[in-house]
Amino acid sequence: MNQRPSLSTYQFAGTKLTDITTLRFRTYNPSAGNGGSANRSGYLNFNVDFNGSDTWQRRLVYVPSANAAVTQNNWKEWDAINGGNALWLYSGATWPISGTPGTTPKTWAQILAEYPGVRIRVTDAFLGIRVGEPYPDGYTENIDAFKFATATAATTFDFEPLIGPPANKDACKQNGWQVFNYPTFKNQGDCIQFVNTGK
Repeated sequence: MNQRPSLSTYQFAGTKLTDITTLRFRTYNPSAGNGGSANRSGYLNFNVDFNGSDTWQRRLVYVPSANAAVTQNNWKEWDAINGGNALWLYSGATWPISGTPGTTPKTWAQILAEYPGVRIRVTDAFLGIRVGEPYPDGYTENIDAFKFATATAATTFDFEPLIGPPANKDACKQNGWQVFNYPTFKNQGDCIQFVNTGK
């Protein structure tokens, strides 16, 4: 399947990289059903603005296998800052200013030092985790717990569904009854009845 699915957001437009304190995500790379190399993994990338012009300047890319070994059949968290030591690639042919190939890794700290004011692009603020390059022999992976934080706010995107049953009546309220799928409920009252009676 020649696809490159992405889990992405556009809500961090214009955020300066110096303001980002947390940038993490988790992957589960199953061996079953995946052909090719075992070091495949979803990669984090975002539209970058190096100079404040908000023009298309391609993307910065965090590839897990460039930072550590990818192990199959267990969850692994990737720290895309790692105290400034996380390695990033550039999707262009050459890095701006230095002119080194975009495939030459730069640490997060190097990027901050070489490009003062570098930020997530404003107009097209794509930030996401992509699976596939694409791979012609198919690829499957689980992605979870994408964490993005600055000094003033923190967001965690948790992709695990609530499969129920609800632990108490409060879990049914404020449309909470809609998120359970084991069992499913017709309305809030149906959910509360299940909590009270077990059926």
